Parts: sequence; structure tokens; C-alpha cells
Amino acid sequence: MCRRIVCGTMGNGSANRRQPYSIVKAKIGGDRMNNCYQAYRIDKESSAACTGLTLFTTKPFTVRSIFYTAFLGGAIVLGWSLVYEPLLNPPDSVSKSATSLPNVHSKYPVDLKVQRAVDSGRERQSAKSTSSFLIPANSLIHGLLVLGESDAMTEHQLQSVNSTLTDLTQMGVKAVTDIRDFLDSREDVFFRAENGVALEYSSLRLALIDALRQIGGFEAEQVLLQQLDANVTVAELAAIADGLEWLQPGFYTKSILEVAGERLARLSATSAPEKRTESGPLFRILQNYGNEDVATILYQVPYWFQDYAQLALANLPDGLGIAGLSQRVGRDLQSPQGGRGLHLLAQVAVVEPQAERILLGLVQSDQVPEVLWPMIGEVLMGDRQLQIETPSLMPESIGSLRGDNPYAIQTIVDRQVQIVYSVNYSAVLSAEEVTARLGLISRLMNETSNPTAISALWGARATLEDHYWTFSE
Repeated sequence: MCRRIVCGTMGNGSANRRQPYSIVKAKIGGDRMNNCYQAYRIDKESSAACTGLTLFTTKPFTVRSIFYTAFLGGAIVLGWSLVYEPLLNPPDSVSKSATSLPNVHSKYPVDLKVQRAVDSGRERQSAKSTSSFLIPANSLIHGLLVLGESDAMTEHQLQSVNSTLTDLTQMGVKAVTDIRDFLDSREDVFFRAENGVALEYSSLRLALIDALRQIGGFEAEQVLLQQLDANVTVAELAAIADGLEWLQPGFYTKSILEVAGERLARLSATSAPEKRTESGPLFRILQNYGNEDVATILYQVPYWFQDYAQLALANLPDGLGIAGLSQRVGRDLQSPQGGRGLHLLAQVAVVEPQAERILLGLVQSDQVPEVLWPMIGEVLMGDRQLQIETPSLMPESIGSLRGDNPYAIQTIVDRQVQIVYSVNYSAVLSAEEVTARLGLISRLMNETSNPTAISALWGARATLEDHYWTFSE
């Protein structure tokens, strides 16, 4: 009879002493187990004791291992499909959250239009459904192309444009290739609205360029960089520059300035072209991201760019253009019209100590024409602030204590149109801004005895104090 022995007892004088299995097998069970195993190999049916159960228990790494392996493998496959794979590949509708949009409170200057587009995109994103992801990106772009062909879009069409742009942006990297293909095609349409309503984007290409900025990531960044080298319009160049600076602050600044400088040199080389294009966005690039070299270039631009050049000099980062602006002020004061350089000097003197020192010096030496003092008073109180950027998209950030509305100042020199906006901010100043303006006004009053100057400065101070003291109470 074949039986499995685990331990046994040996009658060697010791009462019931248990021995290890190896010793017991050698002394008692060795012959029986060998005989049983040999009999099973010769004829497994001839031995009733060596059954299948015996085989399963005596050869654990054959039948039993196969069974356990199969069971464990099935469990792993089932767990992967139900739990782990959905975590690695979430559905498109939740893969891009609203927090992936860039922060509009960046320290780097971005056009007001760009800020508004980001804010409105973030607000609309909270109500986003997943159905739009079923529509290919090229179909959404084609729909925008069709809407843009309208002579003047209705309010409903404008809502469709905004909704489609949001859908396209939220597709993320899936939309980048189709956006790139459209930009490469050079096709475009201009968006126009009924009743002169201000639009976030004036063209489809500008809208798609900003969509790339909002999508972000390596793929979108590379498309923007490719377009930077293309023969785009100055408005598109400004949008591309803002997008690259937003995604990688400072990384592409040198390349942006090189392209902008080449474009400015091209526009400056021809003295009398048949048609000059609007170049304000080009000077906005130079003013926002310029350096010492840009300040030198701006001082040397042709006369048909003088308004834009002076504005850019006044607003260069870190006051880099104040010295060049000061030289223009001295020259302008000798001309019959004069005034533009002094206007800008007074405007930036509130925030730039170098400009304040120059302005105080002009007042001490009585070089300020009497006819310009009323203008200087209004500028110091926060109104008549000159800028290249259009103010129409941010009406809530504009306000005048005198009730005046913004207006455009258009000049044409040698068929070159320059559009500068005069914007009023006196009613929306912060406490720090009011304090800074009142301090500068007082210092100027201490440096002059001109009655016209005293009257203009006193009126500006009284207007600010009356409004903000009453408002604070």
C-alpha cells in the first residue's frame, strides 16, 4: 500500500520521539514510496493508491502551478481593463481643465484684447459640454470661415463664433495640426459686427493665433514660432509675439525683436510707397519687449513714424527710452506745433523718476509754453493718456472725472497713417496712483510762479481731491 508519510516514530528506546521528515523517509518510507512511484509510471491504472489526487499533491509545480498562473493572469487582465487603463487615458471631456488656461495677471505686457479673450474663455469653459469633441477641428475652422464671410454678423452669429472658438481651444493639442494647416494656407476672413460692436478678434487668423496661445504646450508653441518667421501682417506678428511671451516669458524675446526690427527696416527703407500699411502693432511689440538697442532704433526712425516712435520710447521697460524722449521734447518745443513729446513726458513722469526730473527741470527754467499748461494739468490728473492699444474692449477700466470719452488721434504723414488713442482714467485710479499724482502736482507747483501753470495744476489737484475724498467717505 502506497501512502504519503510526513513524520513517523522510531522504536529506538525513546518514547514517541518525532523525527524530521527526511530521516523518516530514509529509514521507513523510502522503499515503499519508490515502489509506488515506479508502479505509477509503468501503469497508472494498475495502482489504486496512486490516484490523480496523489499526483496533484506530490508534483506541486506542474498541474497546480498551471492552475494558479491562469487564475492570476485573468485577474490582472480584468483589473487593467476596469481600473488602470481609464486612469491613464481619461475621456477628452475631462482631460483639460479650466486651470490649464494661462494666468492673465502676468507681469509681462499683453494686449488688452488678449486678456479679455482669456478671461471670457475661462468663464465660458465652466459650462462646456463634451459634444463638441465629436466634431473635427477642421470642421470647426470651416464653420468660422463661413461665419466670417457675413458682411455684418448678428449677435447670434457672434455668439456662435465665440462658442466655436471655445470648443476649438478646448480640443487642445488635437486642434493644433488643423490650425497650423489653416495658417499655412494664408486664407483669412475679417469679423465685422452690426452697430459697430467691438470684437475680440478682427480676423479669423488672429483668433486662431490666440487659440494656440490658450492651448499651450510644445506643439502649439512650435506652430507660433514657425509663424513668427512667416510674412504675416503686423497685427498677426504682435499676436504671435504675445503668445510666445505668454508661453515662454523671455525665451523668444530676442527672436521677436529681430523679426520686428527687420519689418521696421523694410517699412522705413521706402520713402514714398504707393500705400503704407497700419503699423501700430509693430511699435507695440517694440515698446512692450524692447531693450537699449530698440531705444536707439526708435530714435532714428523716419519722420512718418514719429508719433508711434515717441509713444514707444515713453513706454519702453525700465525707462530705457526716457533719454531719447527727452531729446525729442527739446526739439519739439522749438517747433510751432510742439507739445507731443512734452505730453508724453508728463504722462510717464508719474511712474518714471527720470522723466519727473526732466519735467521739473523744464518747469524750473520756464521752458514749458504757457499754452500747454492746461493739457499738462489734465494729463497729470489721469486723463488724455496716449496709447497705441485700442481701449474699446475694456470700457469698465476707463473713466473720466470730466465725463469725456476716449477718442482716436489720427495723423497722416507722407501717406503713413498713425492712430494714437487718447484715453481717460481719472475716475478709476487706485489709492496709490492718486497719491503719486497729487505728489507730483505739488512738486511742480513749488517750481513755478506762472499764473497759468498754477491755475492748471491747482485745478487738477482740486478735482482729484474732491472726488476721491468724497468717494472714500
